[in-house]
Amino acid sequence: MTNSGLYHFNSVRFSGAIARCVCLLLCSALACVVRADEPVDFTLNIAPIFQTHCIDCHGPDEQESQFRLDRLATMLSGGNSGEPAVVPGKPDESFLLKLIRHEESGKEMPPGESLSKGEIELIEQWIAGGAKIPESYGPAKTEVDLSHWAFQPVKRSQASGIDEFVRSTLTANGLKPSPAAERRVLIRRLYLVMLGIPPTSHQVEAFVTDESEDAWQTLVERVLASSHYGERWATYWLDLVRFGETHGFEMNRERPTAWQYRDWVIQSFNDDKPYNEFVRQQIAGDALGAEVATGFLVAGPVDQVKGSDPKLRQAQRMNELDDMINTTGTAFLGMTTGCARCHNHKFDPISQRDYYSMQAVFAGVQHGDRSLPPSPETKQQIATLDAEIAELTDRLKKFIAEDESKLRPSVNAKQNEEVFEKRKARFIRFTIQKTTGGAGCIDELEIYAEGSNVALAGSGAKATSSGDFVHPKHKLLHINDGRHGNDRSWIVDSAKGGWVQIELAAPAIIDRVVWGRDRDGHFADRLPIEYRIESAVEAGQWELLASSADRTAYSGSKPSEPEYQFAKFPDAEAVQGETWLKRLQTARDEKKELEGSTLVYAGTFSQPGPTHRLYRGEPDAKREQVAPNAIEVFTSLNLSPD
Repeated sequence: MTNSGLYHFNSVRFSGAIARCVCLLLCSALACVVRADEPVDFTLNIAPIFQTHCIDCHGPDEQESQFRLDRLATMLSGGNSGEPAVVPGKPDESFLLKLIRHEESGKEMPPGESLSKGEIELIEQWIAGGAKIPESYGPAKTEVDLSHWAFQPVKRSQASGIDEFVRSTLTANGLKPSPAAERRVLIRRLYLVMLGIPPTSHQVEAFVTDESEDAWQTLVERVLASSHYGERWATYWLDLVRFGETHGFEMNRERPTAWQYRDWVIQSFNDDKPYNEFVRQQIAGDALGAEVATGFLVAGPVDQVKGSDPKLRQAQRMNELDDMINTTGTAFLGMTTGCARCHNHKFDPISQRDYYSMQAVFAGVQHGDRSLPPSPETKQQIATLDAEIAELTDRLKKFIAEDESKLRPSVNAKQNEEVFEKRKARFIRFTIQKTTGGAGCIDELEIYAEGSNVALAGSGAKATSSGDFVHPKHKLLHINDGRHGNDRSWIVDSAKGGWVQIELAAPAIIDRVVWGRDRDGHFADRLPIEYRIESAVEAGQWELLASSADRTAYSGSKPSEPEYQFAKFPDAEAVQGETWLKRLQTARDEKKELEGSTLVYAGTFSQPGPTHRLYRGEPDAKREQVAPNAIEVFTSLNLSPD
């Protein structure tokens, strides 16, 4: 080619390149020129922007954060963040706009550059106008692929029994069963596998010398009937559900009543409880007559040291709920649901919305002891002791010093009991008229009907008050949560005349009220020393149940007991009186032990507030409210948000 020909060729190629650049610039300029009152055309105005700045990382070849801008479904749902990228008609709720406006630190899009003001305004106009898009971008929602074997329904084997199932599988894989083991080996294997302990020498010899045809079957049945069977296999379940008899973290305090859930699991294995009942009772046992089973929900660690910073306390609460959600997922679904706390799950079909819908299911669950309805046997024992205590108290009256014979002991900080004739009530109000100093404090208000504490929030009772002293340790919800001590107490907001009221779930025949300042015995300040307790079937129609008027005047922090004088009576009568007093003290201790035995560390329940999806899992970054639900692709609970 001559120089002139080469020049002509380069000129043509150069002019063609210029033409293409001009064309692109013109298209881009045209894309940005749309009047505010005109509809934005996606193909003409939006697609070129996406193609130039976005599709390389969010298109058919690569999907950063599992987000695509060439598919309508992912435009609407967003990527791993869980934030809807495009919300038709709502630009301010569209995450895509926040990213291209560089309003999300560390997530500015496109990386290393910025769209022009005109391009951003076009995208905003397009979303405000309904975000219309060609049909070629696919449907608004795509079906989730559930073809993986783990998501398939379990199918019953065609084999007639476990032996045939094992043999057919071995045959299909070209394998043969191992040779039959001799009896000493066989019994040892059976005991170690099924019970986790070796057989005794006597058990070995008995099996070895048993010449009956069903010796092996008999041995297997005997081993399966052993109580050690449940103990052995319960350990695997208890490990799976992170069961512990201490709270964990730096304090690691004991849970004295957690053992009941452990024993429930053991007994479930020994009773061969059907698996579907085993699962349902652990999630909702309080509604299914298996109160102890909900120990599953609170079996894991909990941080007892609550921070003074509200944000820290929020994070601690989120961690408690995350433990419940994640354990439910791993134990019953074999899935790590906790990954969706901050973003959509990267591998399993669990969205961030799914996670917070599950959180709404557990939002009303708090760690703590719950009072169980006493068994008929326990009720009878308590009633028998009450009768004995009343009789002994009456017998001992003649030994009381004359100036105290007509008055009950003074109040004390640990525990006070108000006994009265049985009366039907729905509302019970405790009014504080005077204290040892400051606003009155009560750690628990118990109301008994037929031996059961019907005042518990977990039983449906509701607490209200004339006003509450604001403090992180002292809250109204503590007044009937079944837990004692200064850290679980309530303080009224006034020094005189303030009240706390319990509305029972239903009218009940009550005969006793028990209350205290601090059952742990560490604090005696703020103790109500003048008070009245009233009841009503209908709100406002109050009748007096008990008061401090018939008590000895308060004289100090130590419990005031009547002063018994035996010296002025004949020896035989004095000895009898001292015997009665000793038995009275023993009977009170026995009663206290029986009442305490009804507690179980199985969580307390209350009506929670609304639950929201949290952007990045941050408690302050609330998004839309969600209803209690399961993982959407599997099933729906069809529950309303409240």
